[in-house]
Amino acid sequence: MPQSGPNAHHLRCSGSTLYKISPYRHLGQVEAKANPSAIPNNAVVEAFGADKCPKLIRLLNEDDEATLLHALRCLAGVLKMPNDVVNCSNNSQHVLEPLAHLVFHNNQEIRRSAAIALTGFSAHAVGRAELISQKTMRKILKAFHRDDTPLLESLFDTALNVSSIMTGTQELSKHGYPSAVVEKLKRSITDSIRCRALRLLKACVNDGIPGTVLQVVELGGVEVVSKSIYSKNKDVRIASLQVTGSILYLEQGRESAIEHGVVKKLCGVLMDRDTSVGVAAAAALMVLAVHDEAKRELYEAGIMSNFLKLLHVREVGIQLNILKLITVMAAHPLAREAMRTKQLEKSIQDMTEDPNELLALVMSEVEETLERIKNHKGVEGYVIADKNGAVLRRHPHMDIASAERYSSFMKELTTKARGVVRDLNPKNDLQYLRIRLKKFEILVAHEKEFLVIVIQKWSPNPT
Repeated sequence: MPQSGPNAHHLRCSGSTLYKISPYRHLGQVEAKANPSAIPNNAVVEAFGADKCPKLIRLLNEDDEATLLHALRCLAGVLKMPNDVVNCSNNSQHVLEPLAHLVFHNNQEIRRSAAIALTGFSAHAVGRAELISQKTMRKILKAFHRDDTPLLESLFDTALNVSSIMTGTQELSKHGYPSAVVEKLKRSITDSIRCRALRLLKACVNDGIPGTVLQVVELGGVEVVSKSIYSKNKDVRIASLQVTGSILYLEQGRESAIEHGVVKKLCGVLMDRDTSVGVAAAAALMVLAVHDEAKRELYEAGIMSNFLKLLHVREVGIQLNILKLITVMAAHPLAREAMRTKQLEKSIQDMTEDPNELLALVMSEVEETLERIKNHKGVEGYVIADKNGAVLRRHPHMDIASAERYSSFMKELTTKARGVVRDLNPKNDLQYLRIRLKKFEILVAHEKEFLVIVIQKWSPNPT
């Protein structure tokens, strides 16, 4: 049997017990081919024995680069198994400490292999929890500044895995990932990195931490992200549109979008041949159209002429978002008149009978609710307005001037009433207001985005 020596170039044969009588370090001395295949887990077991995890982790502290490289490649295979992720997370000898150090190694292959191992580790729930508890994402943040595509792909994949849970996303946001991602997007990078960066930015924007979205806006995030809306890469376009839509829920985000011409860009991809792009564009426009200036730009761009075509696209996501966009645009007087066509009304009416349950449900619930209010005994009128007081729907027998008057006055009154409620108890909020007059009463339901006003007759009970 050949002896194991300092220049030994062999792997253990299947079933052998050589690991009991010769050093496990021999694996790092094996000659590597130009494009070596992944080392299977059973080969690692044969070489290192049942306690392979602590031995591999100890190897990560070696100075010899060949040893490090082979140990990392073995570790990448080992970390595909959830139980081995647990075994590599021992407090006394944790795999994340050396991996976080090795992503900054001078050897490019070692950096990349360490990043691949981190991605494999983060693919498991236990791994993600450990990455958060060990503060590893904070330790490797500076590695994202490198211009090494394979390294960045693995690092972003790790961050995306961590961001799949809310605590992970919040951990990333707290340690500066939003600003790092925005800065990375400002540079010349490949589509694969740009797509990953946009997806990670979307996760951070939706982290639930007050101030993250504002930080992204102040860093120029809206302008940077919107530059990718016209990308030739479909995945980049979709990711860019989704991030834009998330940022636009903030008032400052909408103002920044208006300033940088995002309305025109969104209109440009609304009719994209790929329906998934259209869905994302319609969703972003629906949010942006809340801004009065955006409504004006959309009207002047003649976007209403595309509504009829889009409502006939057999994609529920587009149809739902266009219906929402129509509702928001109806607050603009000129846009409302432009949309008042028999064809559009018929299309919307047909959609209430659509075989698609979700679409029909959305439309039918709205119509049924309004019909019940209209036919309720004593109802004189109703008005549905947006949070700015713009009339969206009104009772058929109610003229627009009366509807707008009720909307304006009730908006002002509910704002003051809500302030009183909040002053009395900051944890409380106004939901419903009832005003009783001599001959009729006004019922007002106050929601975050809408105001529902119902005017009905009443008569005192006989005493």
